[in-house]
Amino acid sequence: MACLYESDVPAEALDRSREVDIFGARYVRYGDMKFYLPIDVEDEEAYVSGGVWPNKTVRVAFADDLAPNRRQNIKDACGAWTNATGIHFTEEAVSNEFAYFQASDANNAPVGYHPGRNAVVEIASWGDLARIAHEVGHVLGLQH
Repeated sequence: MACLYESDVPAEALDRSREVDIFGARYVRYGDMKFYLPIDVEDEEAYVSGGVWPNKTVRVAFADDLAPNRRQNIKDACGAWTNATGIHFTEEAVSNEFAYFQASDANNAPVGYHPGRNAVVEIASWGDLARIAHEVGHVLGLQH
């Protein structure tokens, strides 16, 4: 799959503990990046980074319990990416194929767009806009 930035992560470097997000999607974690198993693939070695979001638009939704100031921090971080890249972020109700932001005890995000999947972005560093923007960069397809 094409990414904004392509870099293969060696399989042996992935944390092989399987995790499941709140929408039931399986993934493995590598640092603060999540790699999802494609919907139509059962091969446990097929975890991949995603592609580019359609129409240069990322649909965004927030966990219900996310405070207004935290939502604004996310919007500010997304705005920085819009200014730098022209990629747009639109806030929508929870549906399908969107970036879903929630509070967590760690910062992490899926890499790129995954058709049929929601990108669950977990943020712990709410006072650090650069860190939030970093996680949004993963959602756009950027890897370390």
